[in-house]
Amino acid sequence: MESKYPLRVCVDARPLLHKGGITRYTYEMISALAKIPEVSLVLIAHKDFPVPENLPIIKVVDTRFSFLPGTLWFLWRAPTLAKKHRCQILWGTQHTLPLKTSRLFSLVTWHDVVWKKAPSSMRMVNRLLNTLLASMSVRQAKRILCVSHTTEEDLIRYYPNAKGKTTVIYEGKSLPDTTSATCPYTFPFLFTLGSLEPRKNILALLKVFEKLVLFPGYEEYRLVITGPQGWKNHHVFRYLDNSALREKVILTGYLSDEDLIAYFKACRLFIFPSLYEGFGLPLLEAEGKAPVVANDIPVFRELEKVFENLWLCDFSHAPEKIASFLTTLIEKNPSPLTFRKGKELSWEKAGKAFVKTLGEIS
Repeated sequence: MESKYPLRVCVDARPLLHKGGITRYTYEMISALAKIPEVSLVLIAHKDFPVPENLPIIKVVDTRFSFLPGTLWFLWRAPTLAKKHRCQILWGTQHTLPLKTSRLFSLVTWHDVVWKKAPSSMRMVNRLLNTLLASMSVRQAKRILCVSHTTEEDLIRYYPNAKGKTTVIYEGKSLPDTTSATCPYTFPFLFTLGSLEPRKNILALLKVFEKLVLFPGYEEYRLVITGPQGWKNHHVFRYLDNSALREKVILTGYLSDEDLIAYFKACRLFIFPSLYEGFGLPLLEAEGKAPVVANDIPVFRELEKVFENLWLCDFSHAPEKIASFLTTLIEKNPSPLTFRKGKELSWEKAGKAFVKTLGEIS
């Protein structure tokens, strides 16, 4: 493709309609890229969506076809809208690219391969969609942006034709270390962040916490869970209802960024027991604010090279054993998770790596 600057990129902005990790990724990457002169962004979606303020962004809402399901709308309309707005590049922000992209250079961000690694943790319709569309998107992509080396390896394992197309770009830190907000709790608590769905492994954490409060000196502890209700979570509520934990477990729903910072700074430990992650954005959100214990899974072992004070624990072990480990760690008054020297992750750095990738293919 002939190199012309600024490169105009048509962006799948549909994640901005929701909340969650991919929403954060898309918003922050757009914000970083919009500040780089070599890039011009055209954001498209089938419904109105929020955009970062005071940045040179073209926003396109295709309301005429908003009746279509989001994925179908993107597959059908994205090439036409990209051509209409004179874009050279089409960027699929969430695993998906259209079957035909004309002369566009197509990039796609790959966050995970959860439908392969943990299919039972997904809704059936989402699992089927990803299964059907992943091969097509890999085939269409000129470049695949993976959020970790673990995700890159998993992708190539399941889709060998992705080999040679992948680039790893780590996500960035969004939340500052300080806030004017205050946490409302005066009692000691453990904190976790994630939707109530099977992959986040909240039930295992509840069983650990049930044992932890039996230790002398830990009777007043609480477990605070922040995030959406998710799905297939009846087992979590059934467990709570049938145990003595109910008054010791607090479900906050979503928190604002300001409140989230306050909770991180007030907790004794941030616990991330997830069974599978493509990256693990909550680690970046906790950085500089809280001690972190994460499940001993491949991506977190990878991120040990990035972070100091990242404690790994196998949440498949007996709850009593994990609870004992947590109490021992708390007694040591561990330091907050921090970046290793020279390993700091930022969205500015991610944006520059994105532009470098565009330069390689232009």
